[in-house]
Amino acid sequence: MKKRILWVDDEIASLLSQVTILENYGYSVKEVTSGHDALAMIERENFDLVLLDEQMPGIDGMETFKRIRLHSPHVPVVMVTKSEDIALVDEAFGNRMDDFLIKPINPRQLLATVKRVIDRQSIISVKLAEEYTKEIQEITKDRLVGINWNDWIEIHKNLSKWDITFQDLNDKNIKRTHLDTKKSFNVQFCKYIENNYTKWLKDKEENKPPLSVDIMKNFVFPLLRRNKKVVFILLDSMRLDQWKAIEKLIQNYYRIENHCYYSILPTATPYSRNAVFSGLFPSDMSRFYPEYWQQWSEGSQNRFEKEYLIELLKREGIKLVKPPQYLKILNSEESSRLPHIVKNWYNIPFAAIVVNFIDILLHSRFGSDVIKEMTYDNDSLRALTVTWFLNSFLFEAMRIMAGYGITIVVTSDHGSIMVENGAEIEAGKDVSVNLRYKHGTTIRCNRKMAILITEPLKFKLPQENVHKKYAIAKEDYFFVYPTHVHQYQKRYKGTFQHGGISLEEIILPVAILSPHVK
Repeated sequence: MKKRILWVDDEIASLLSQVTILENYGYSVKEVTSGHDALAMIERENFDLVLLDEQMPGIDGMETFKRIRLHSPHVPVVMVTKSEDIALVDEAFGNRMDDFLIKPINPRQLLATVKRVIDRQSIISVKLAEEYTKEIQEITKDRLVGINWNDWIEIHKNLSKWDITFQDLNDKNIKRTHLDTKKSFNVQFCKYIENNYTKWLKDKEENKPPLSVDIMKNFVFPLLRRNKKVVFILLDSMRLDQWKAIEKLIQNYYRIENHCYYSILPTATPYSRNAVFSGLFPSDMSRFYPEYWQQWSEGSQNRFEKEYLIELLKREGIKLVKPPQYLKILNSEESSRLPHIVKNWYNIPFAAIVVNFIDILLHSRFGSDVIKEMTYDNDSLRALTVTWFLNSFLFEAMRIMAGYGITIVVTSDHGSIMVENGAEIEAGKDVSVNLRYKHGTTIRCNRKMAILITEPLKFKLPQENVHKKYAIAKEDYFFVYPTHVHQYQKRYKGTFQHGGISLEEIILPVAILSPHVK
């Protein structure tokens, strides 16, 4: 379909040669000679661009432009003027003018401006598609042979970069291609995890990625040993792409040093987050701290993070002049108190904050049609994360901490993935309720869709009895029972879940934020 241009000029007859040039290049051009006629035309028809003369009798170009903006705020407008007055330029751009053309009009300049304004989106899409295809082909050709854990981090970082690049691009085809590409990589990543995960858990294994149990020892404690004031912030369920979307908001206050680590399995709060604070795998937590581990059924699965952290500080020989502070932000009331609380942290050597907003948001989708609409895909989830963070008390608190010279370490305990396919599972009555992982004494599942763990201790998972098994879903599968397949598919398809094996759930950001020196 031809792109439609409305050209408004009281001397349009003198511009017919330029009109003909545009039509010869495939544009459809309508001409009117006054601002009133232009406004009437815009009310009746849709246009992709308005070329608007600045000096016209009746209502002039600037007044016409303001009225166009009121009626059609998104239609691009290019002012055609004989003047190069700076005040005019400032006023026009202040009212969201898209571009200028200076009379007499050069045909090449006209075509370049029209193409830039009208076809900018399609030009960008084509160029990005070329760059994307080339990059993905290079990754596939060079890296999927003999790939290691660090290569997978780089792949996931690249895929997350393209997530951000495509965020506001109105091109469904390229977004669908990107989604299919990520699914393809996830198939290979799951195979890689299945073949290598247990190797990393061996005591003397050196060629392994940083895991959940290494976060404090690798990224936080070295700062404390250098007498840095440190606040550790864990954003529950935050993925790498979400971090990349919000980190640009922080750059004015902090120098950011980005790293990545691998979550342990299952990628779920009781296992991965407790491992972060304790520095221990789940099997060791249950063995060394049974009084903490065995109280899950009595309340929150993460009631003892502070206790785990204090014990870890002792084991690592970290001596603080004051006890560490610990906060868990579970609701808006607790969040609103955060800026006031951190104002008293100017002389605190170490504090930890857990923020559950993203996890609560994902779980709230089940009870709110509004939130479902707001987080219907990965793009909308990232956008909502940015909106929340920009207006959050956490961001305000981080700005206060920058003024105190506090170094911040930001990370996540696990990510999430939008699940699409049900994987049937058979289990006994003692099976857990989670959608992406299960544990119980009797479990059978399709091993193409999930890892079945019959020897939990090899995965450093608790084994209360010899019959206990675990099943962990791969890719974008979620578990359904044979008697409730359609019910589960209808309810959970398209929701964000965690606990399984995917790039989004396992490879996570950890960033060191150093305040800018004033």
